[in-house]
Amino acid sequence: MRLYLLPVFVVALVTASLAHGADATGTLRGVARDGAGAVLPGATVLIQRWKITDRGLGRPAPTLEPRIFADSEGRFSVKLAPDLYGVFLAYPSLSPSAKLIRVEAGRETMVECELAFSPLVKMVE
Repeated sequence: MRLYLLPVFVVALVTASLAHGADATGTLRGVARDGAGAVLPGATVLIQRWKITDRGLGRPAPTLEPRIFADSEGRFSVKLAPDLYGVFLAYPSLSPSAKLIRVEAGRETMVECELAFSPLVKMVE
């Protein structure tokens, strides 16, 4: 009888761990736009985890999450462990944008990023 219950127990344990793991991440979604509202296809998105200390916001963690790029409609999406993240966007000839975002397990967090035209970039005629 014990041998017959062992496979049932193993299946129940694996199913429970998979169900628990399904909610262990959150999704960060966003759209990269310029100051006029136009989407920025191919914008570079860097994501860095931030540490929280007893005194408040600490330093960024020493590693970056994988770099991703906005799609042809300026959208980006990535699954992350729950935590506080710096989201940095860059696009040629525009000033970069940075936001601090909290990602929660099992939730979708939206971020709208607007990159302004850079006054340091001169047009060459």
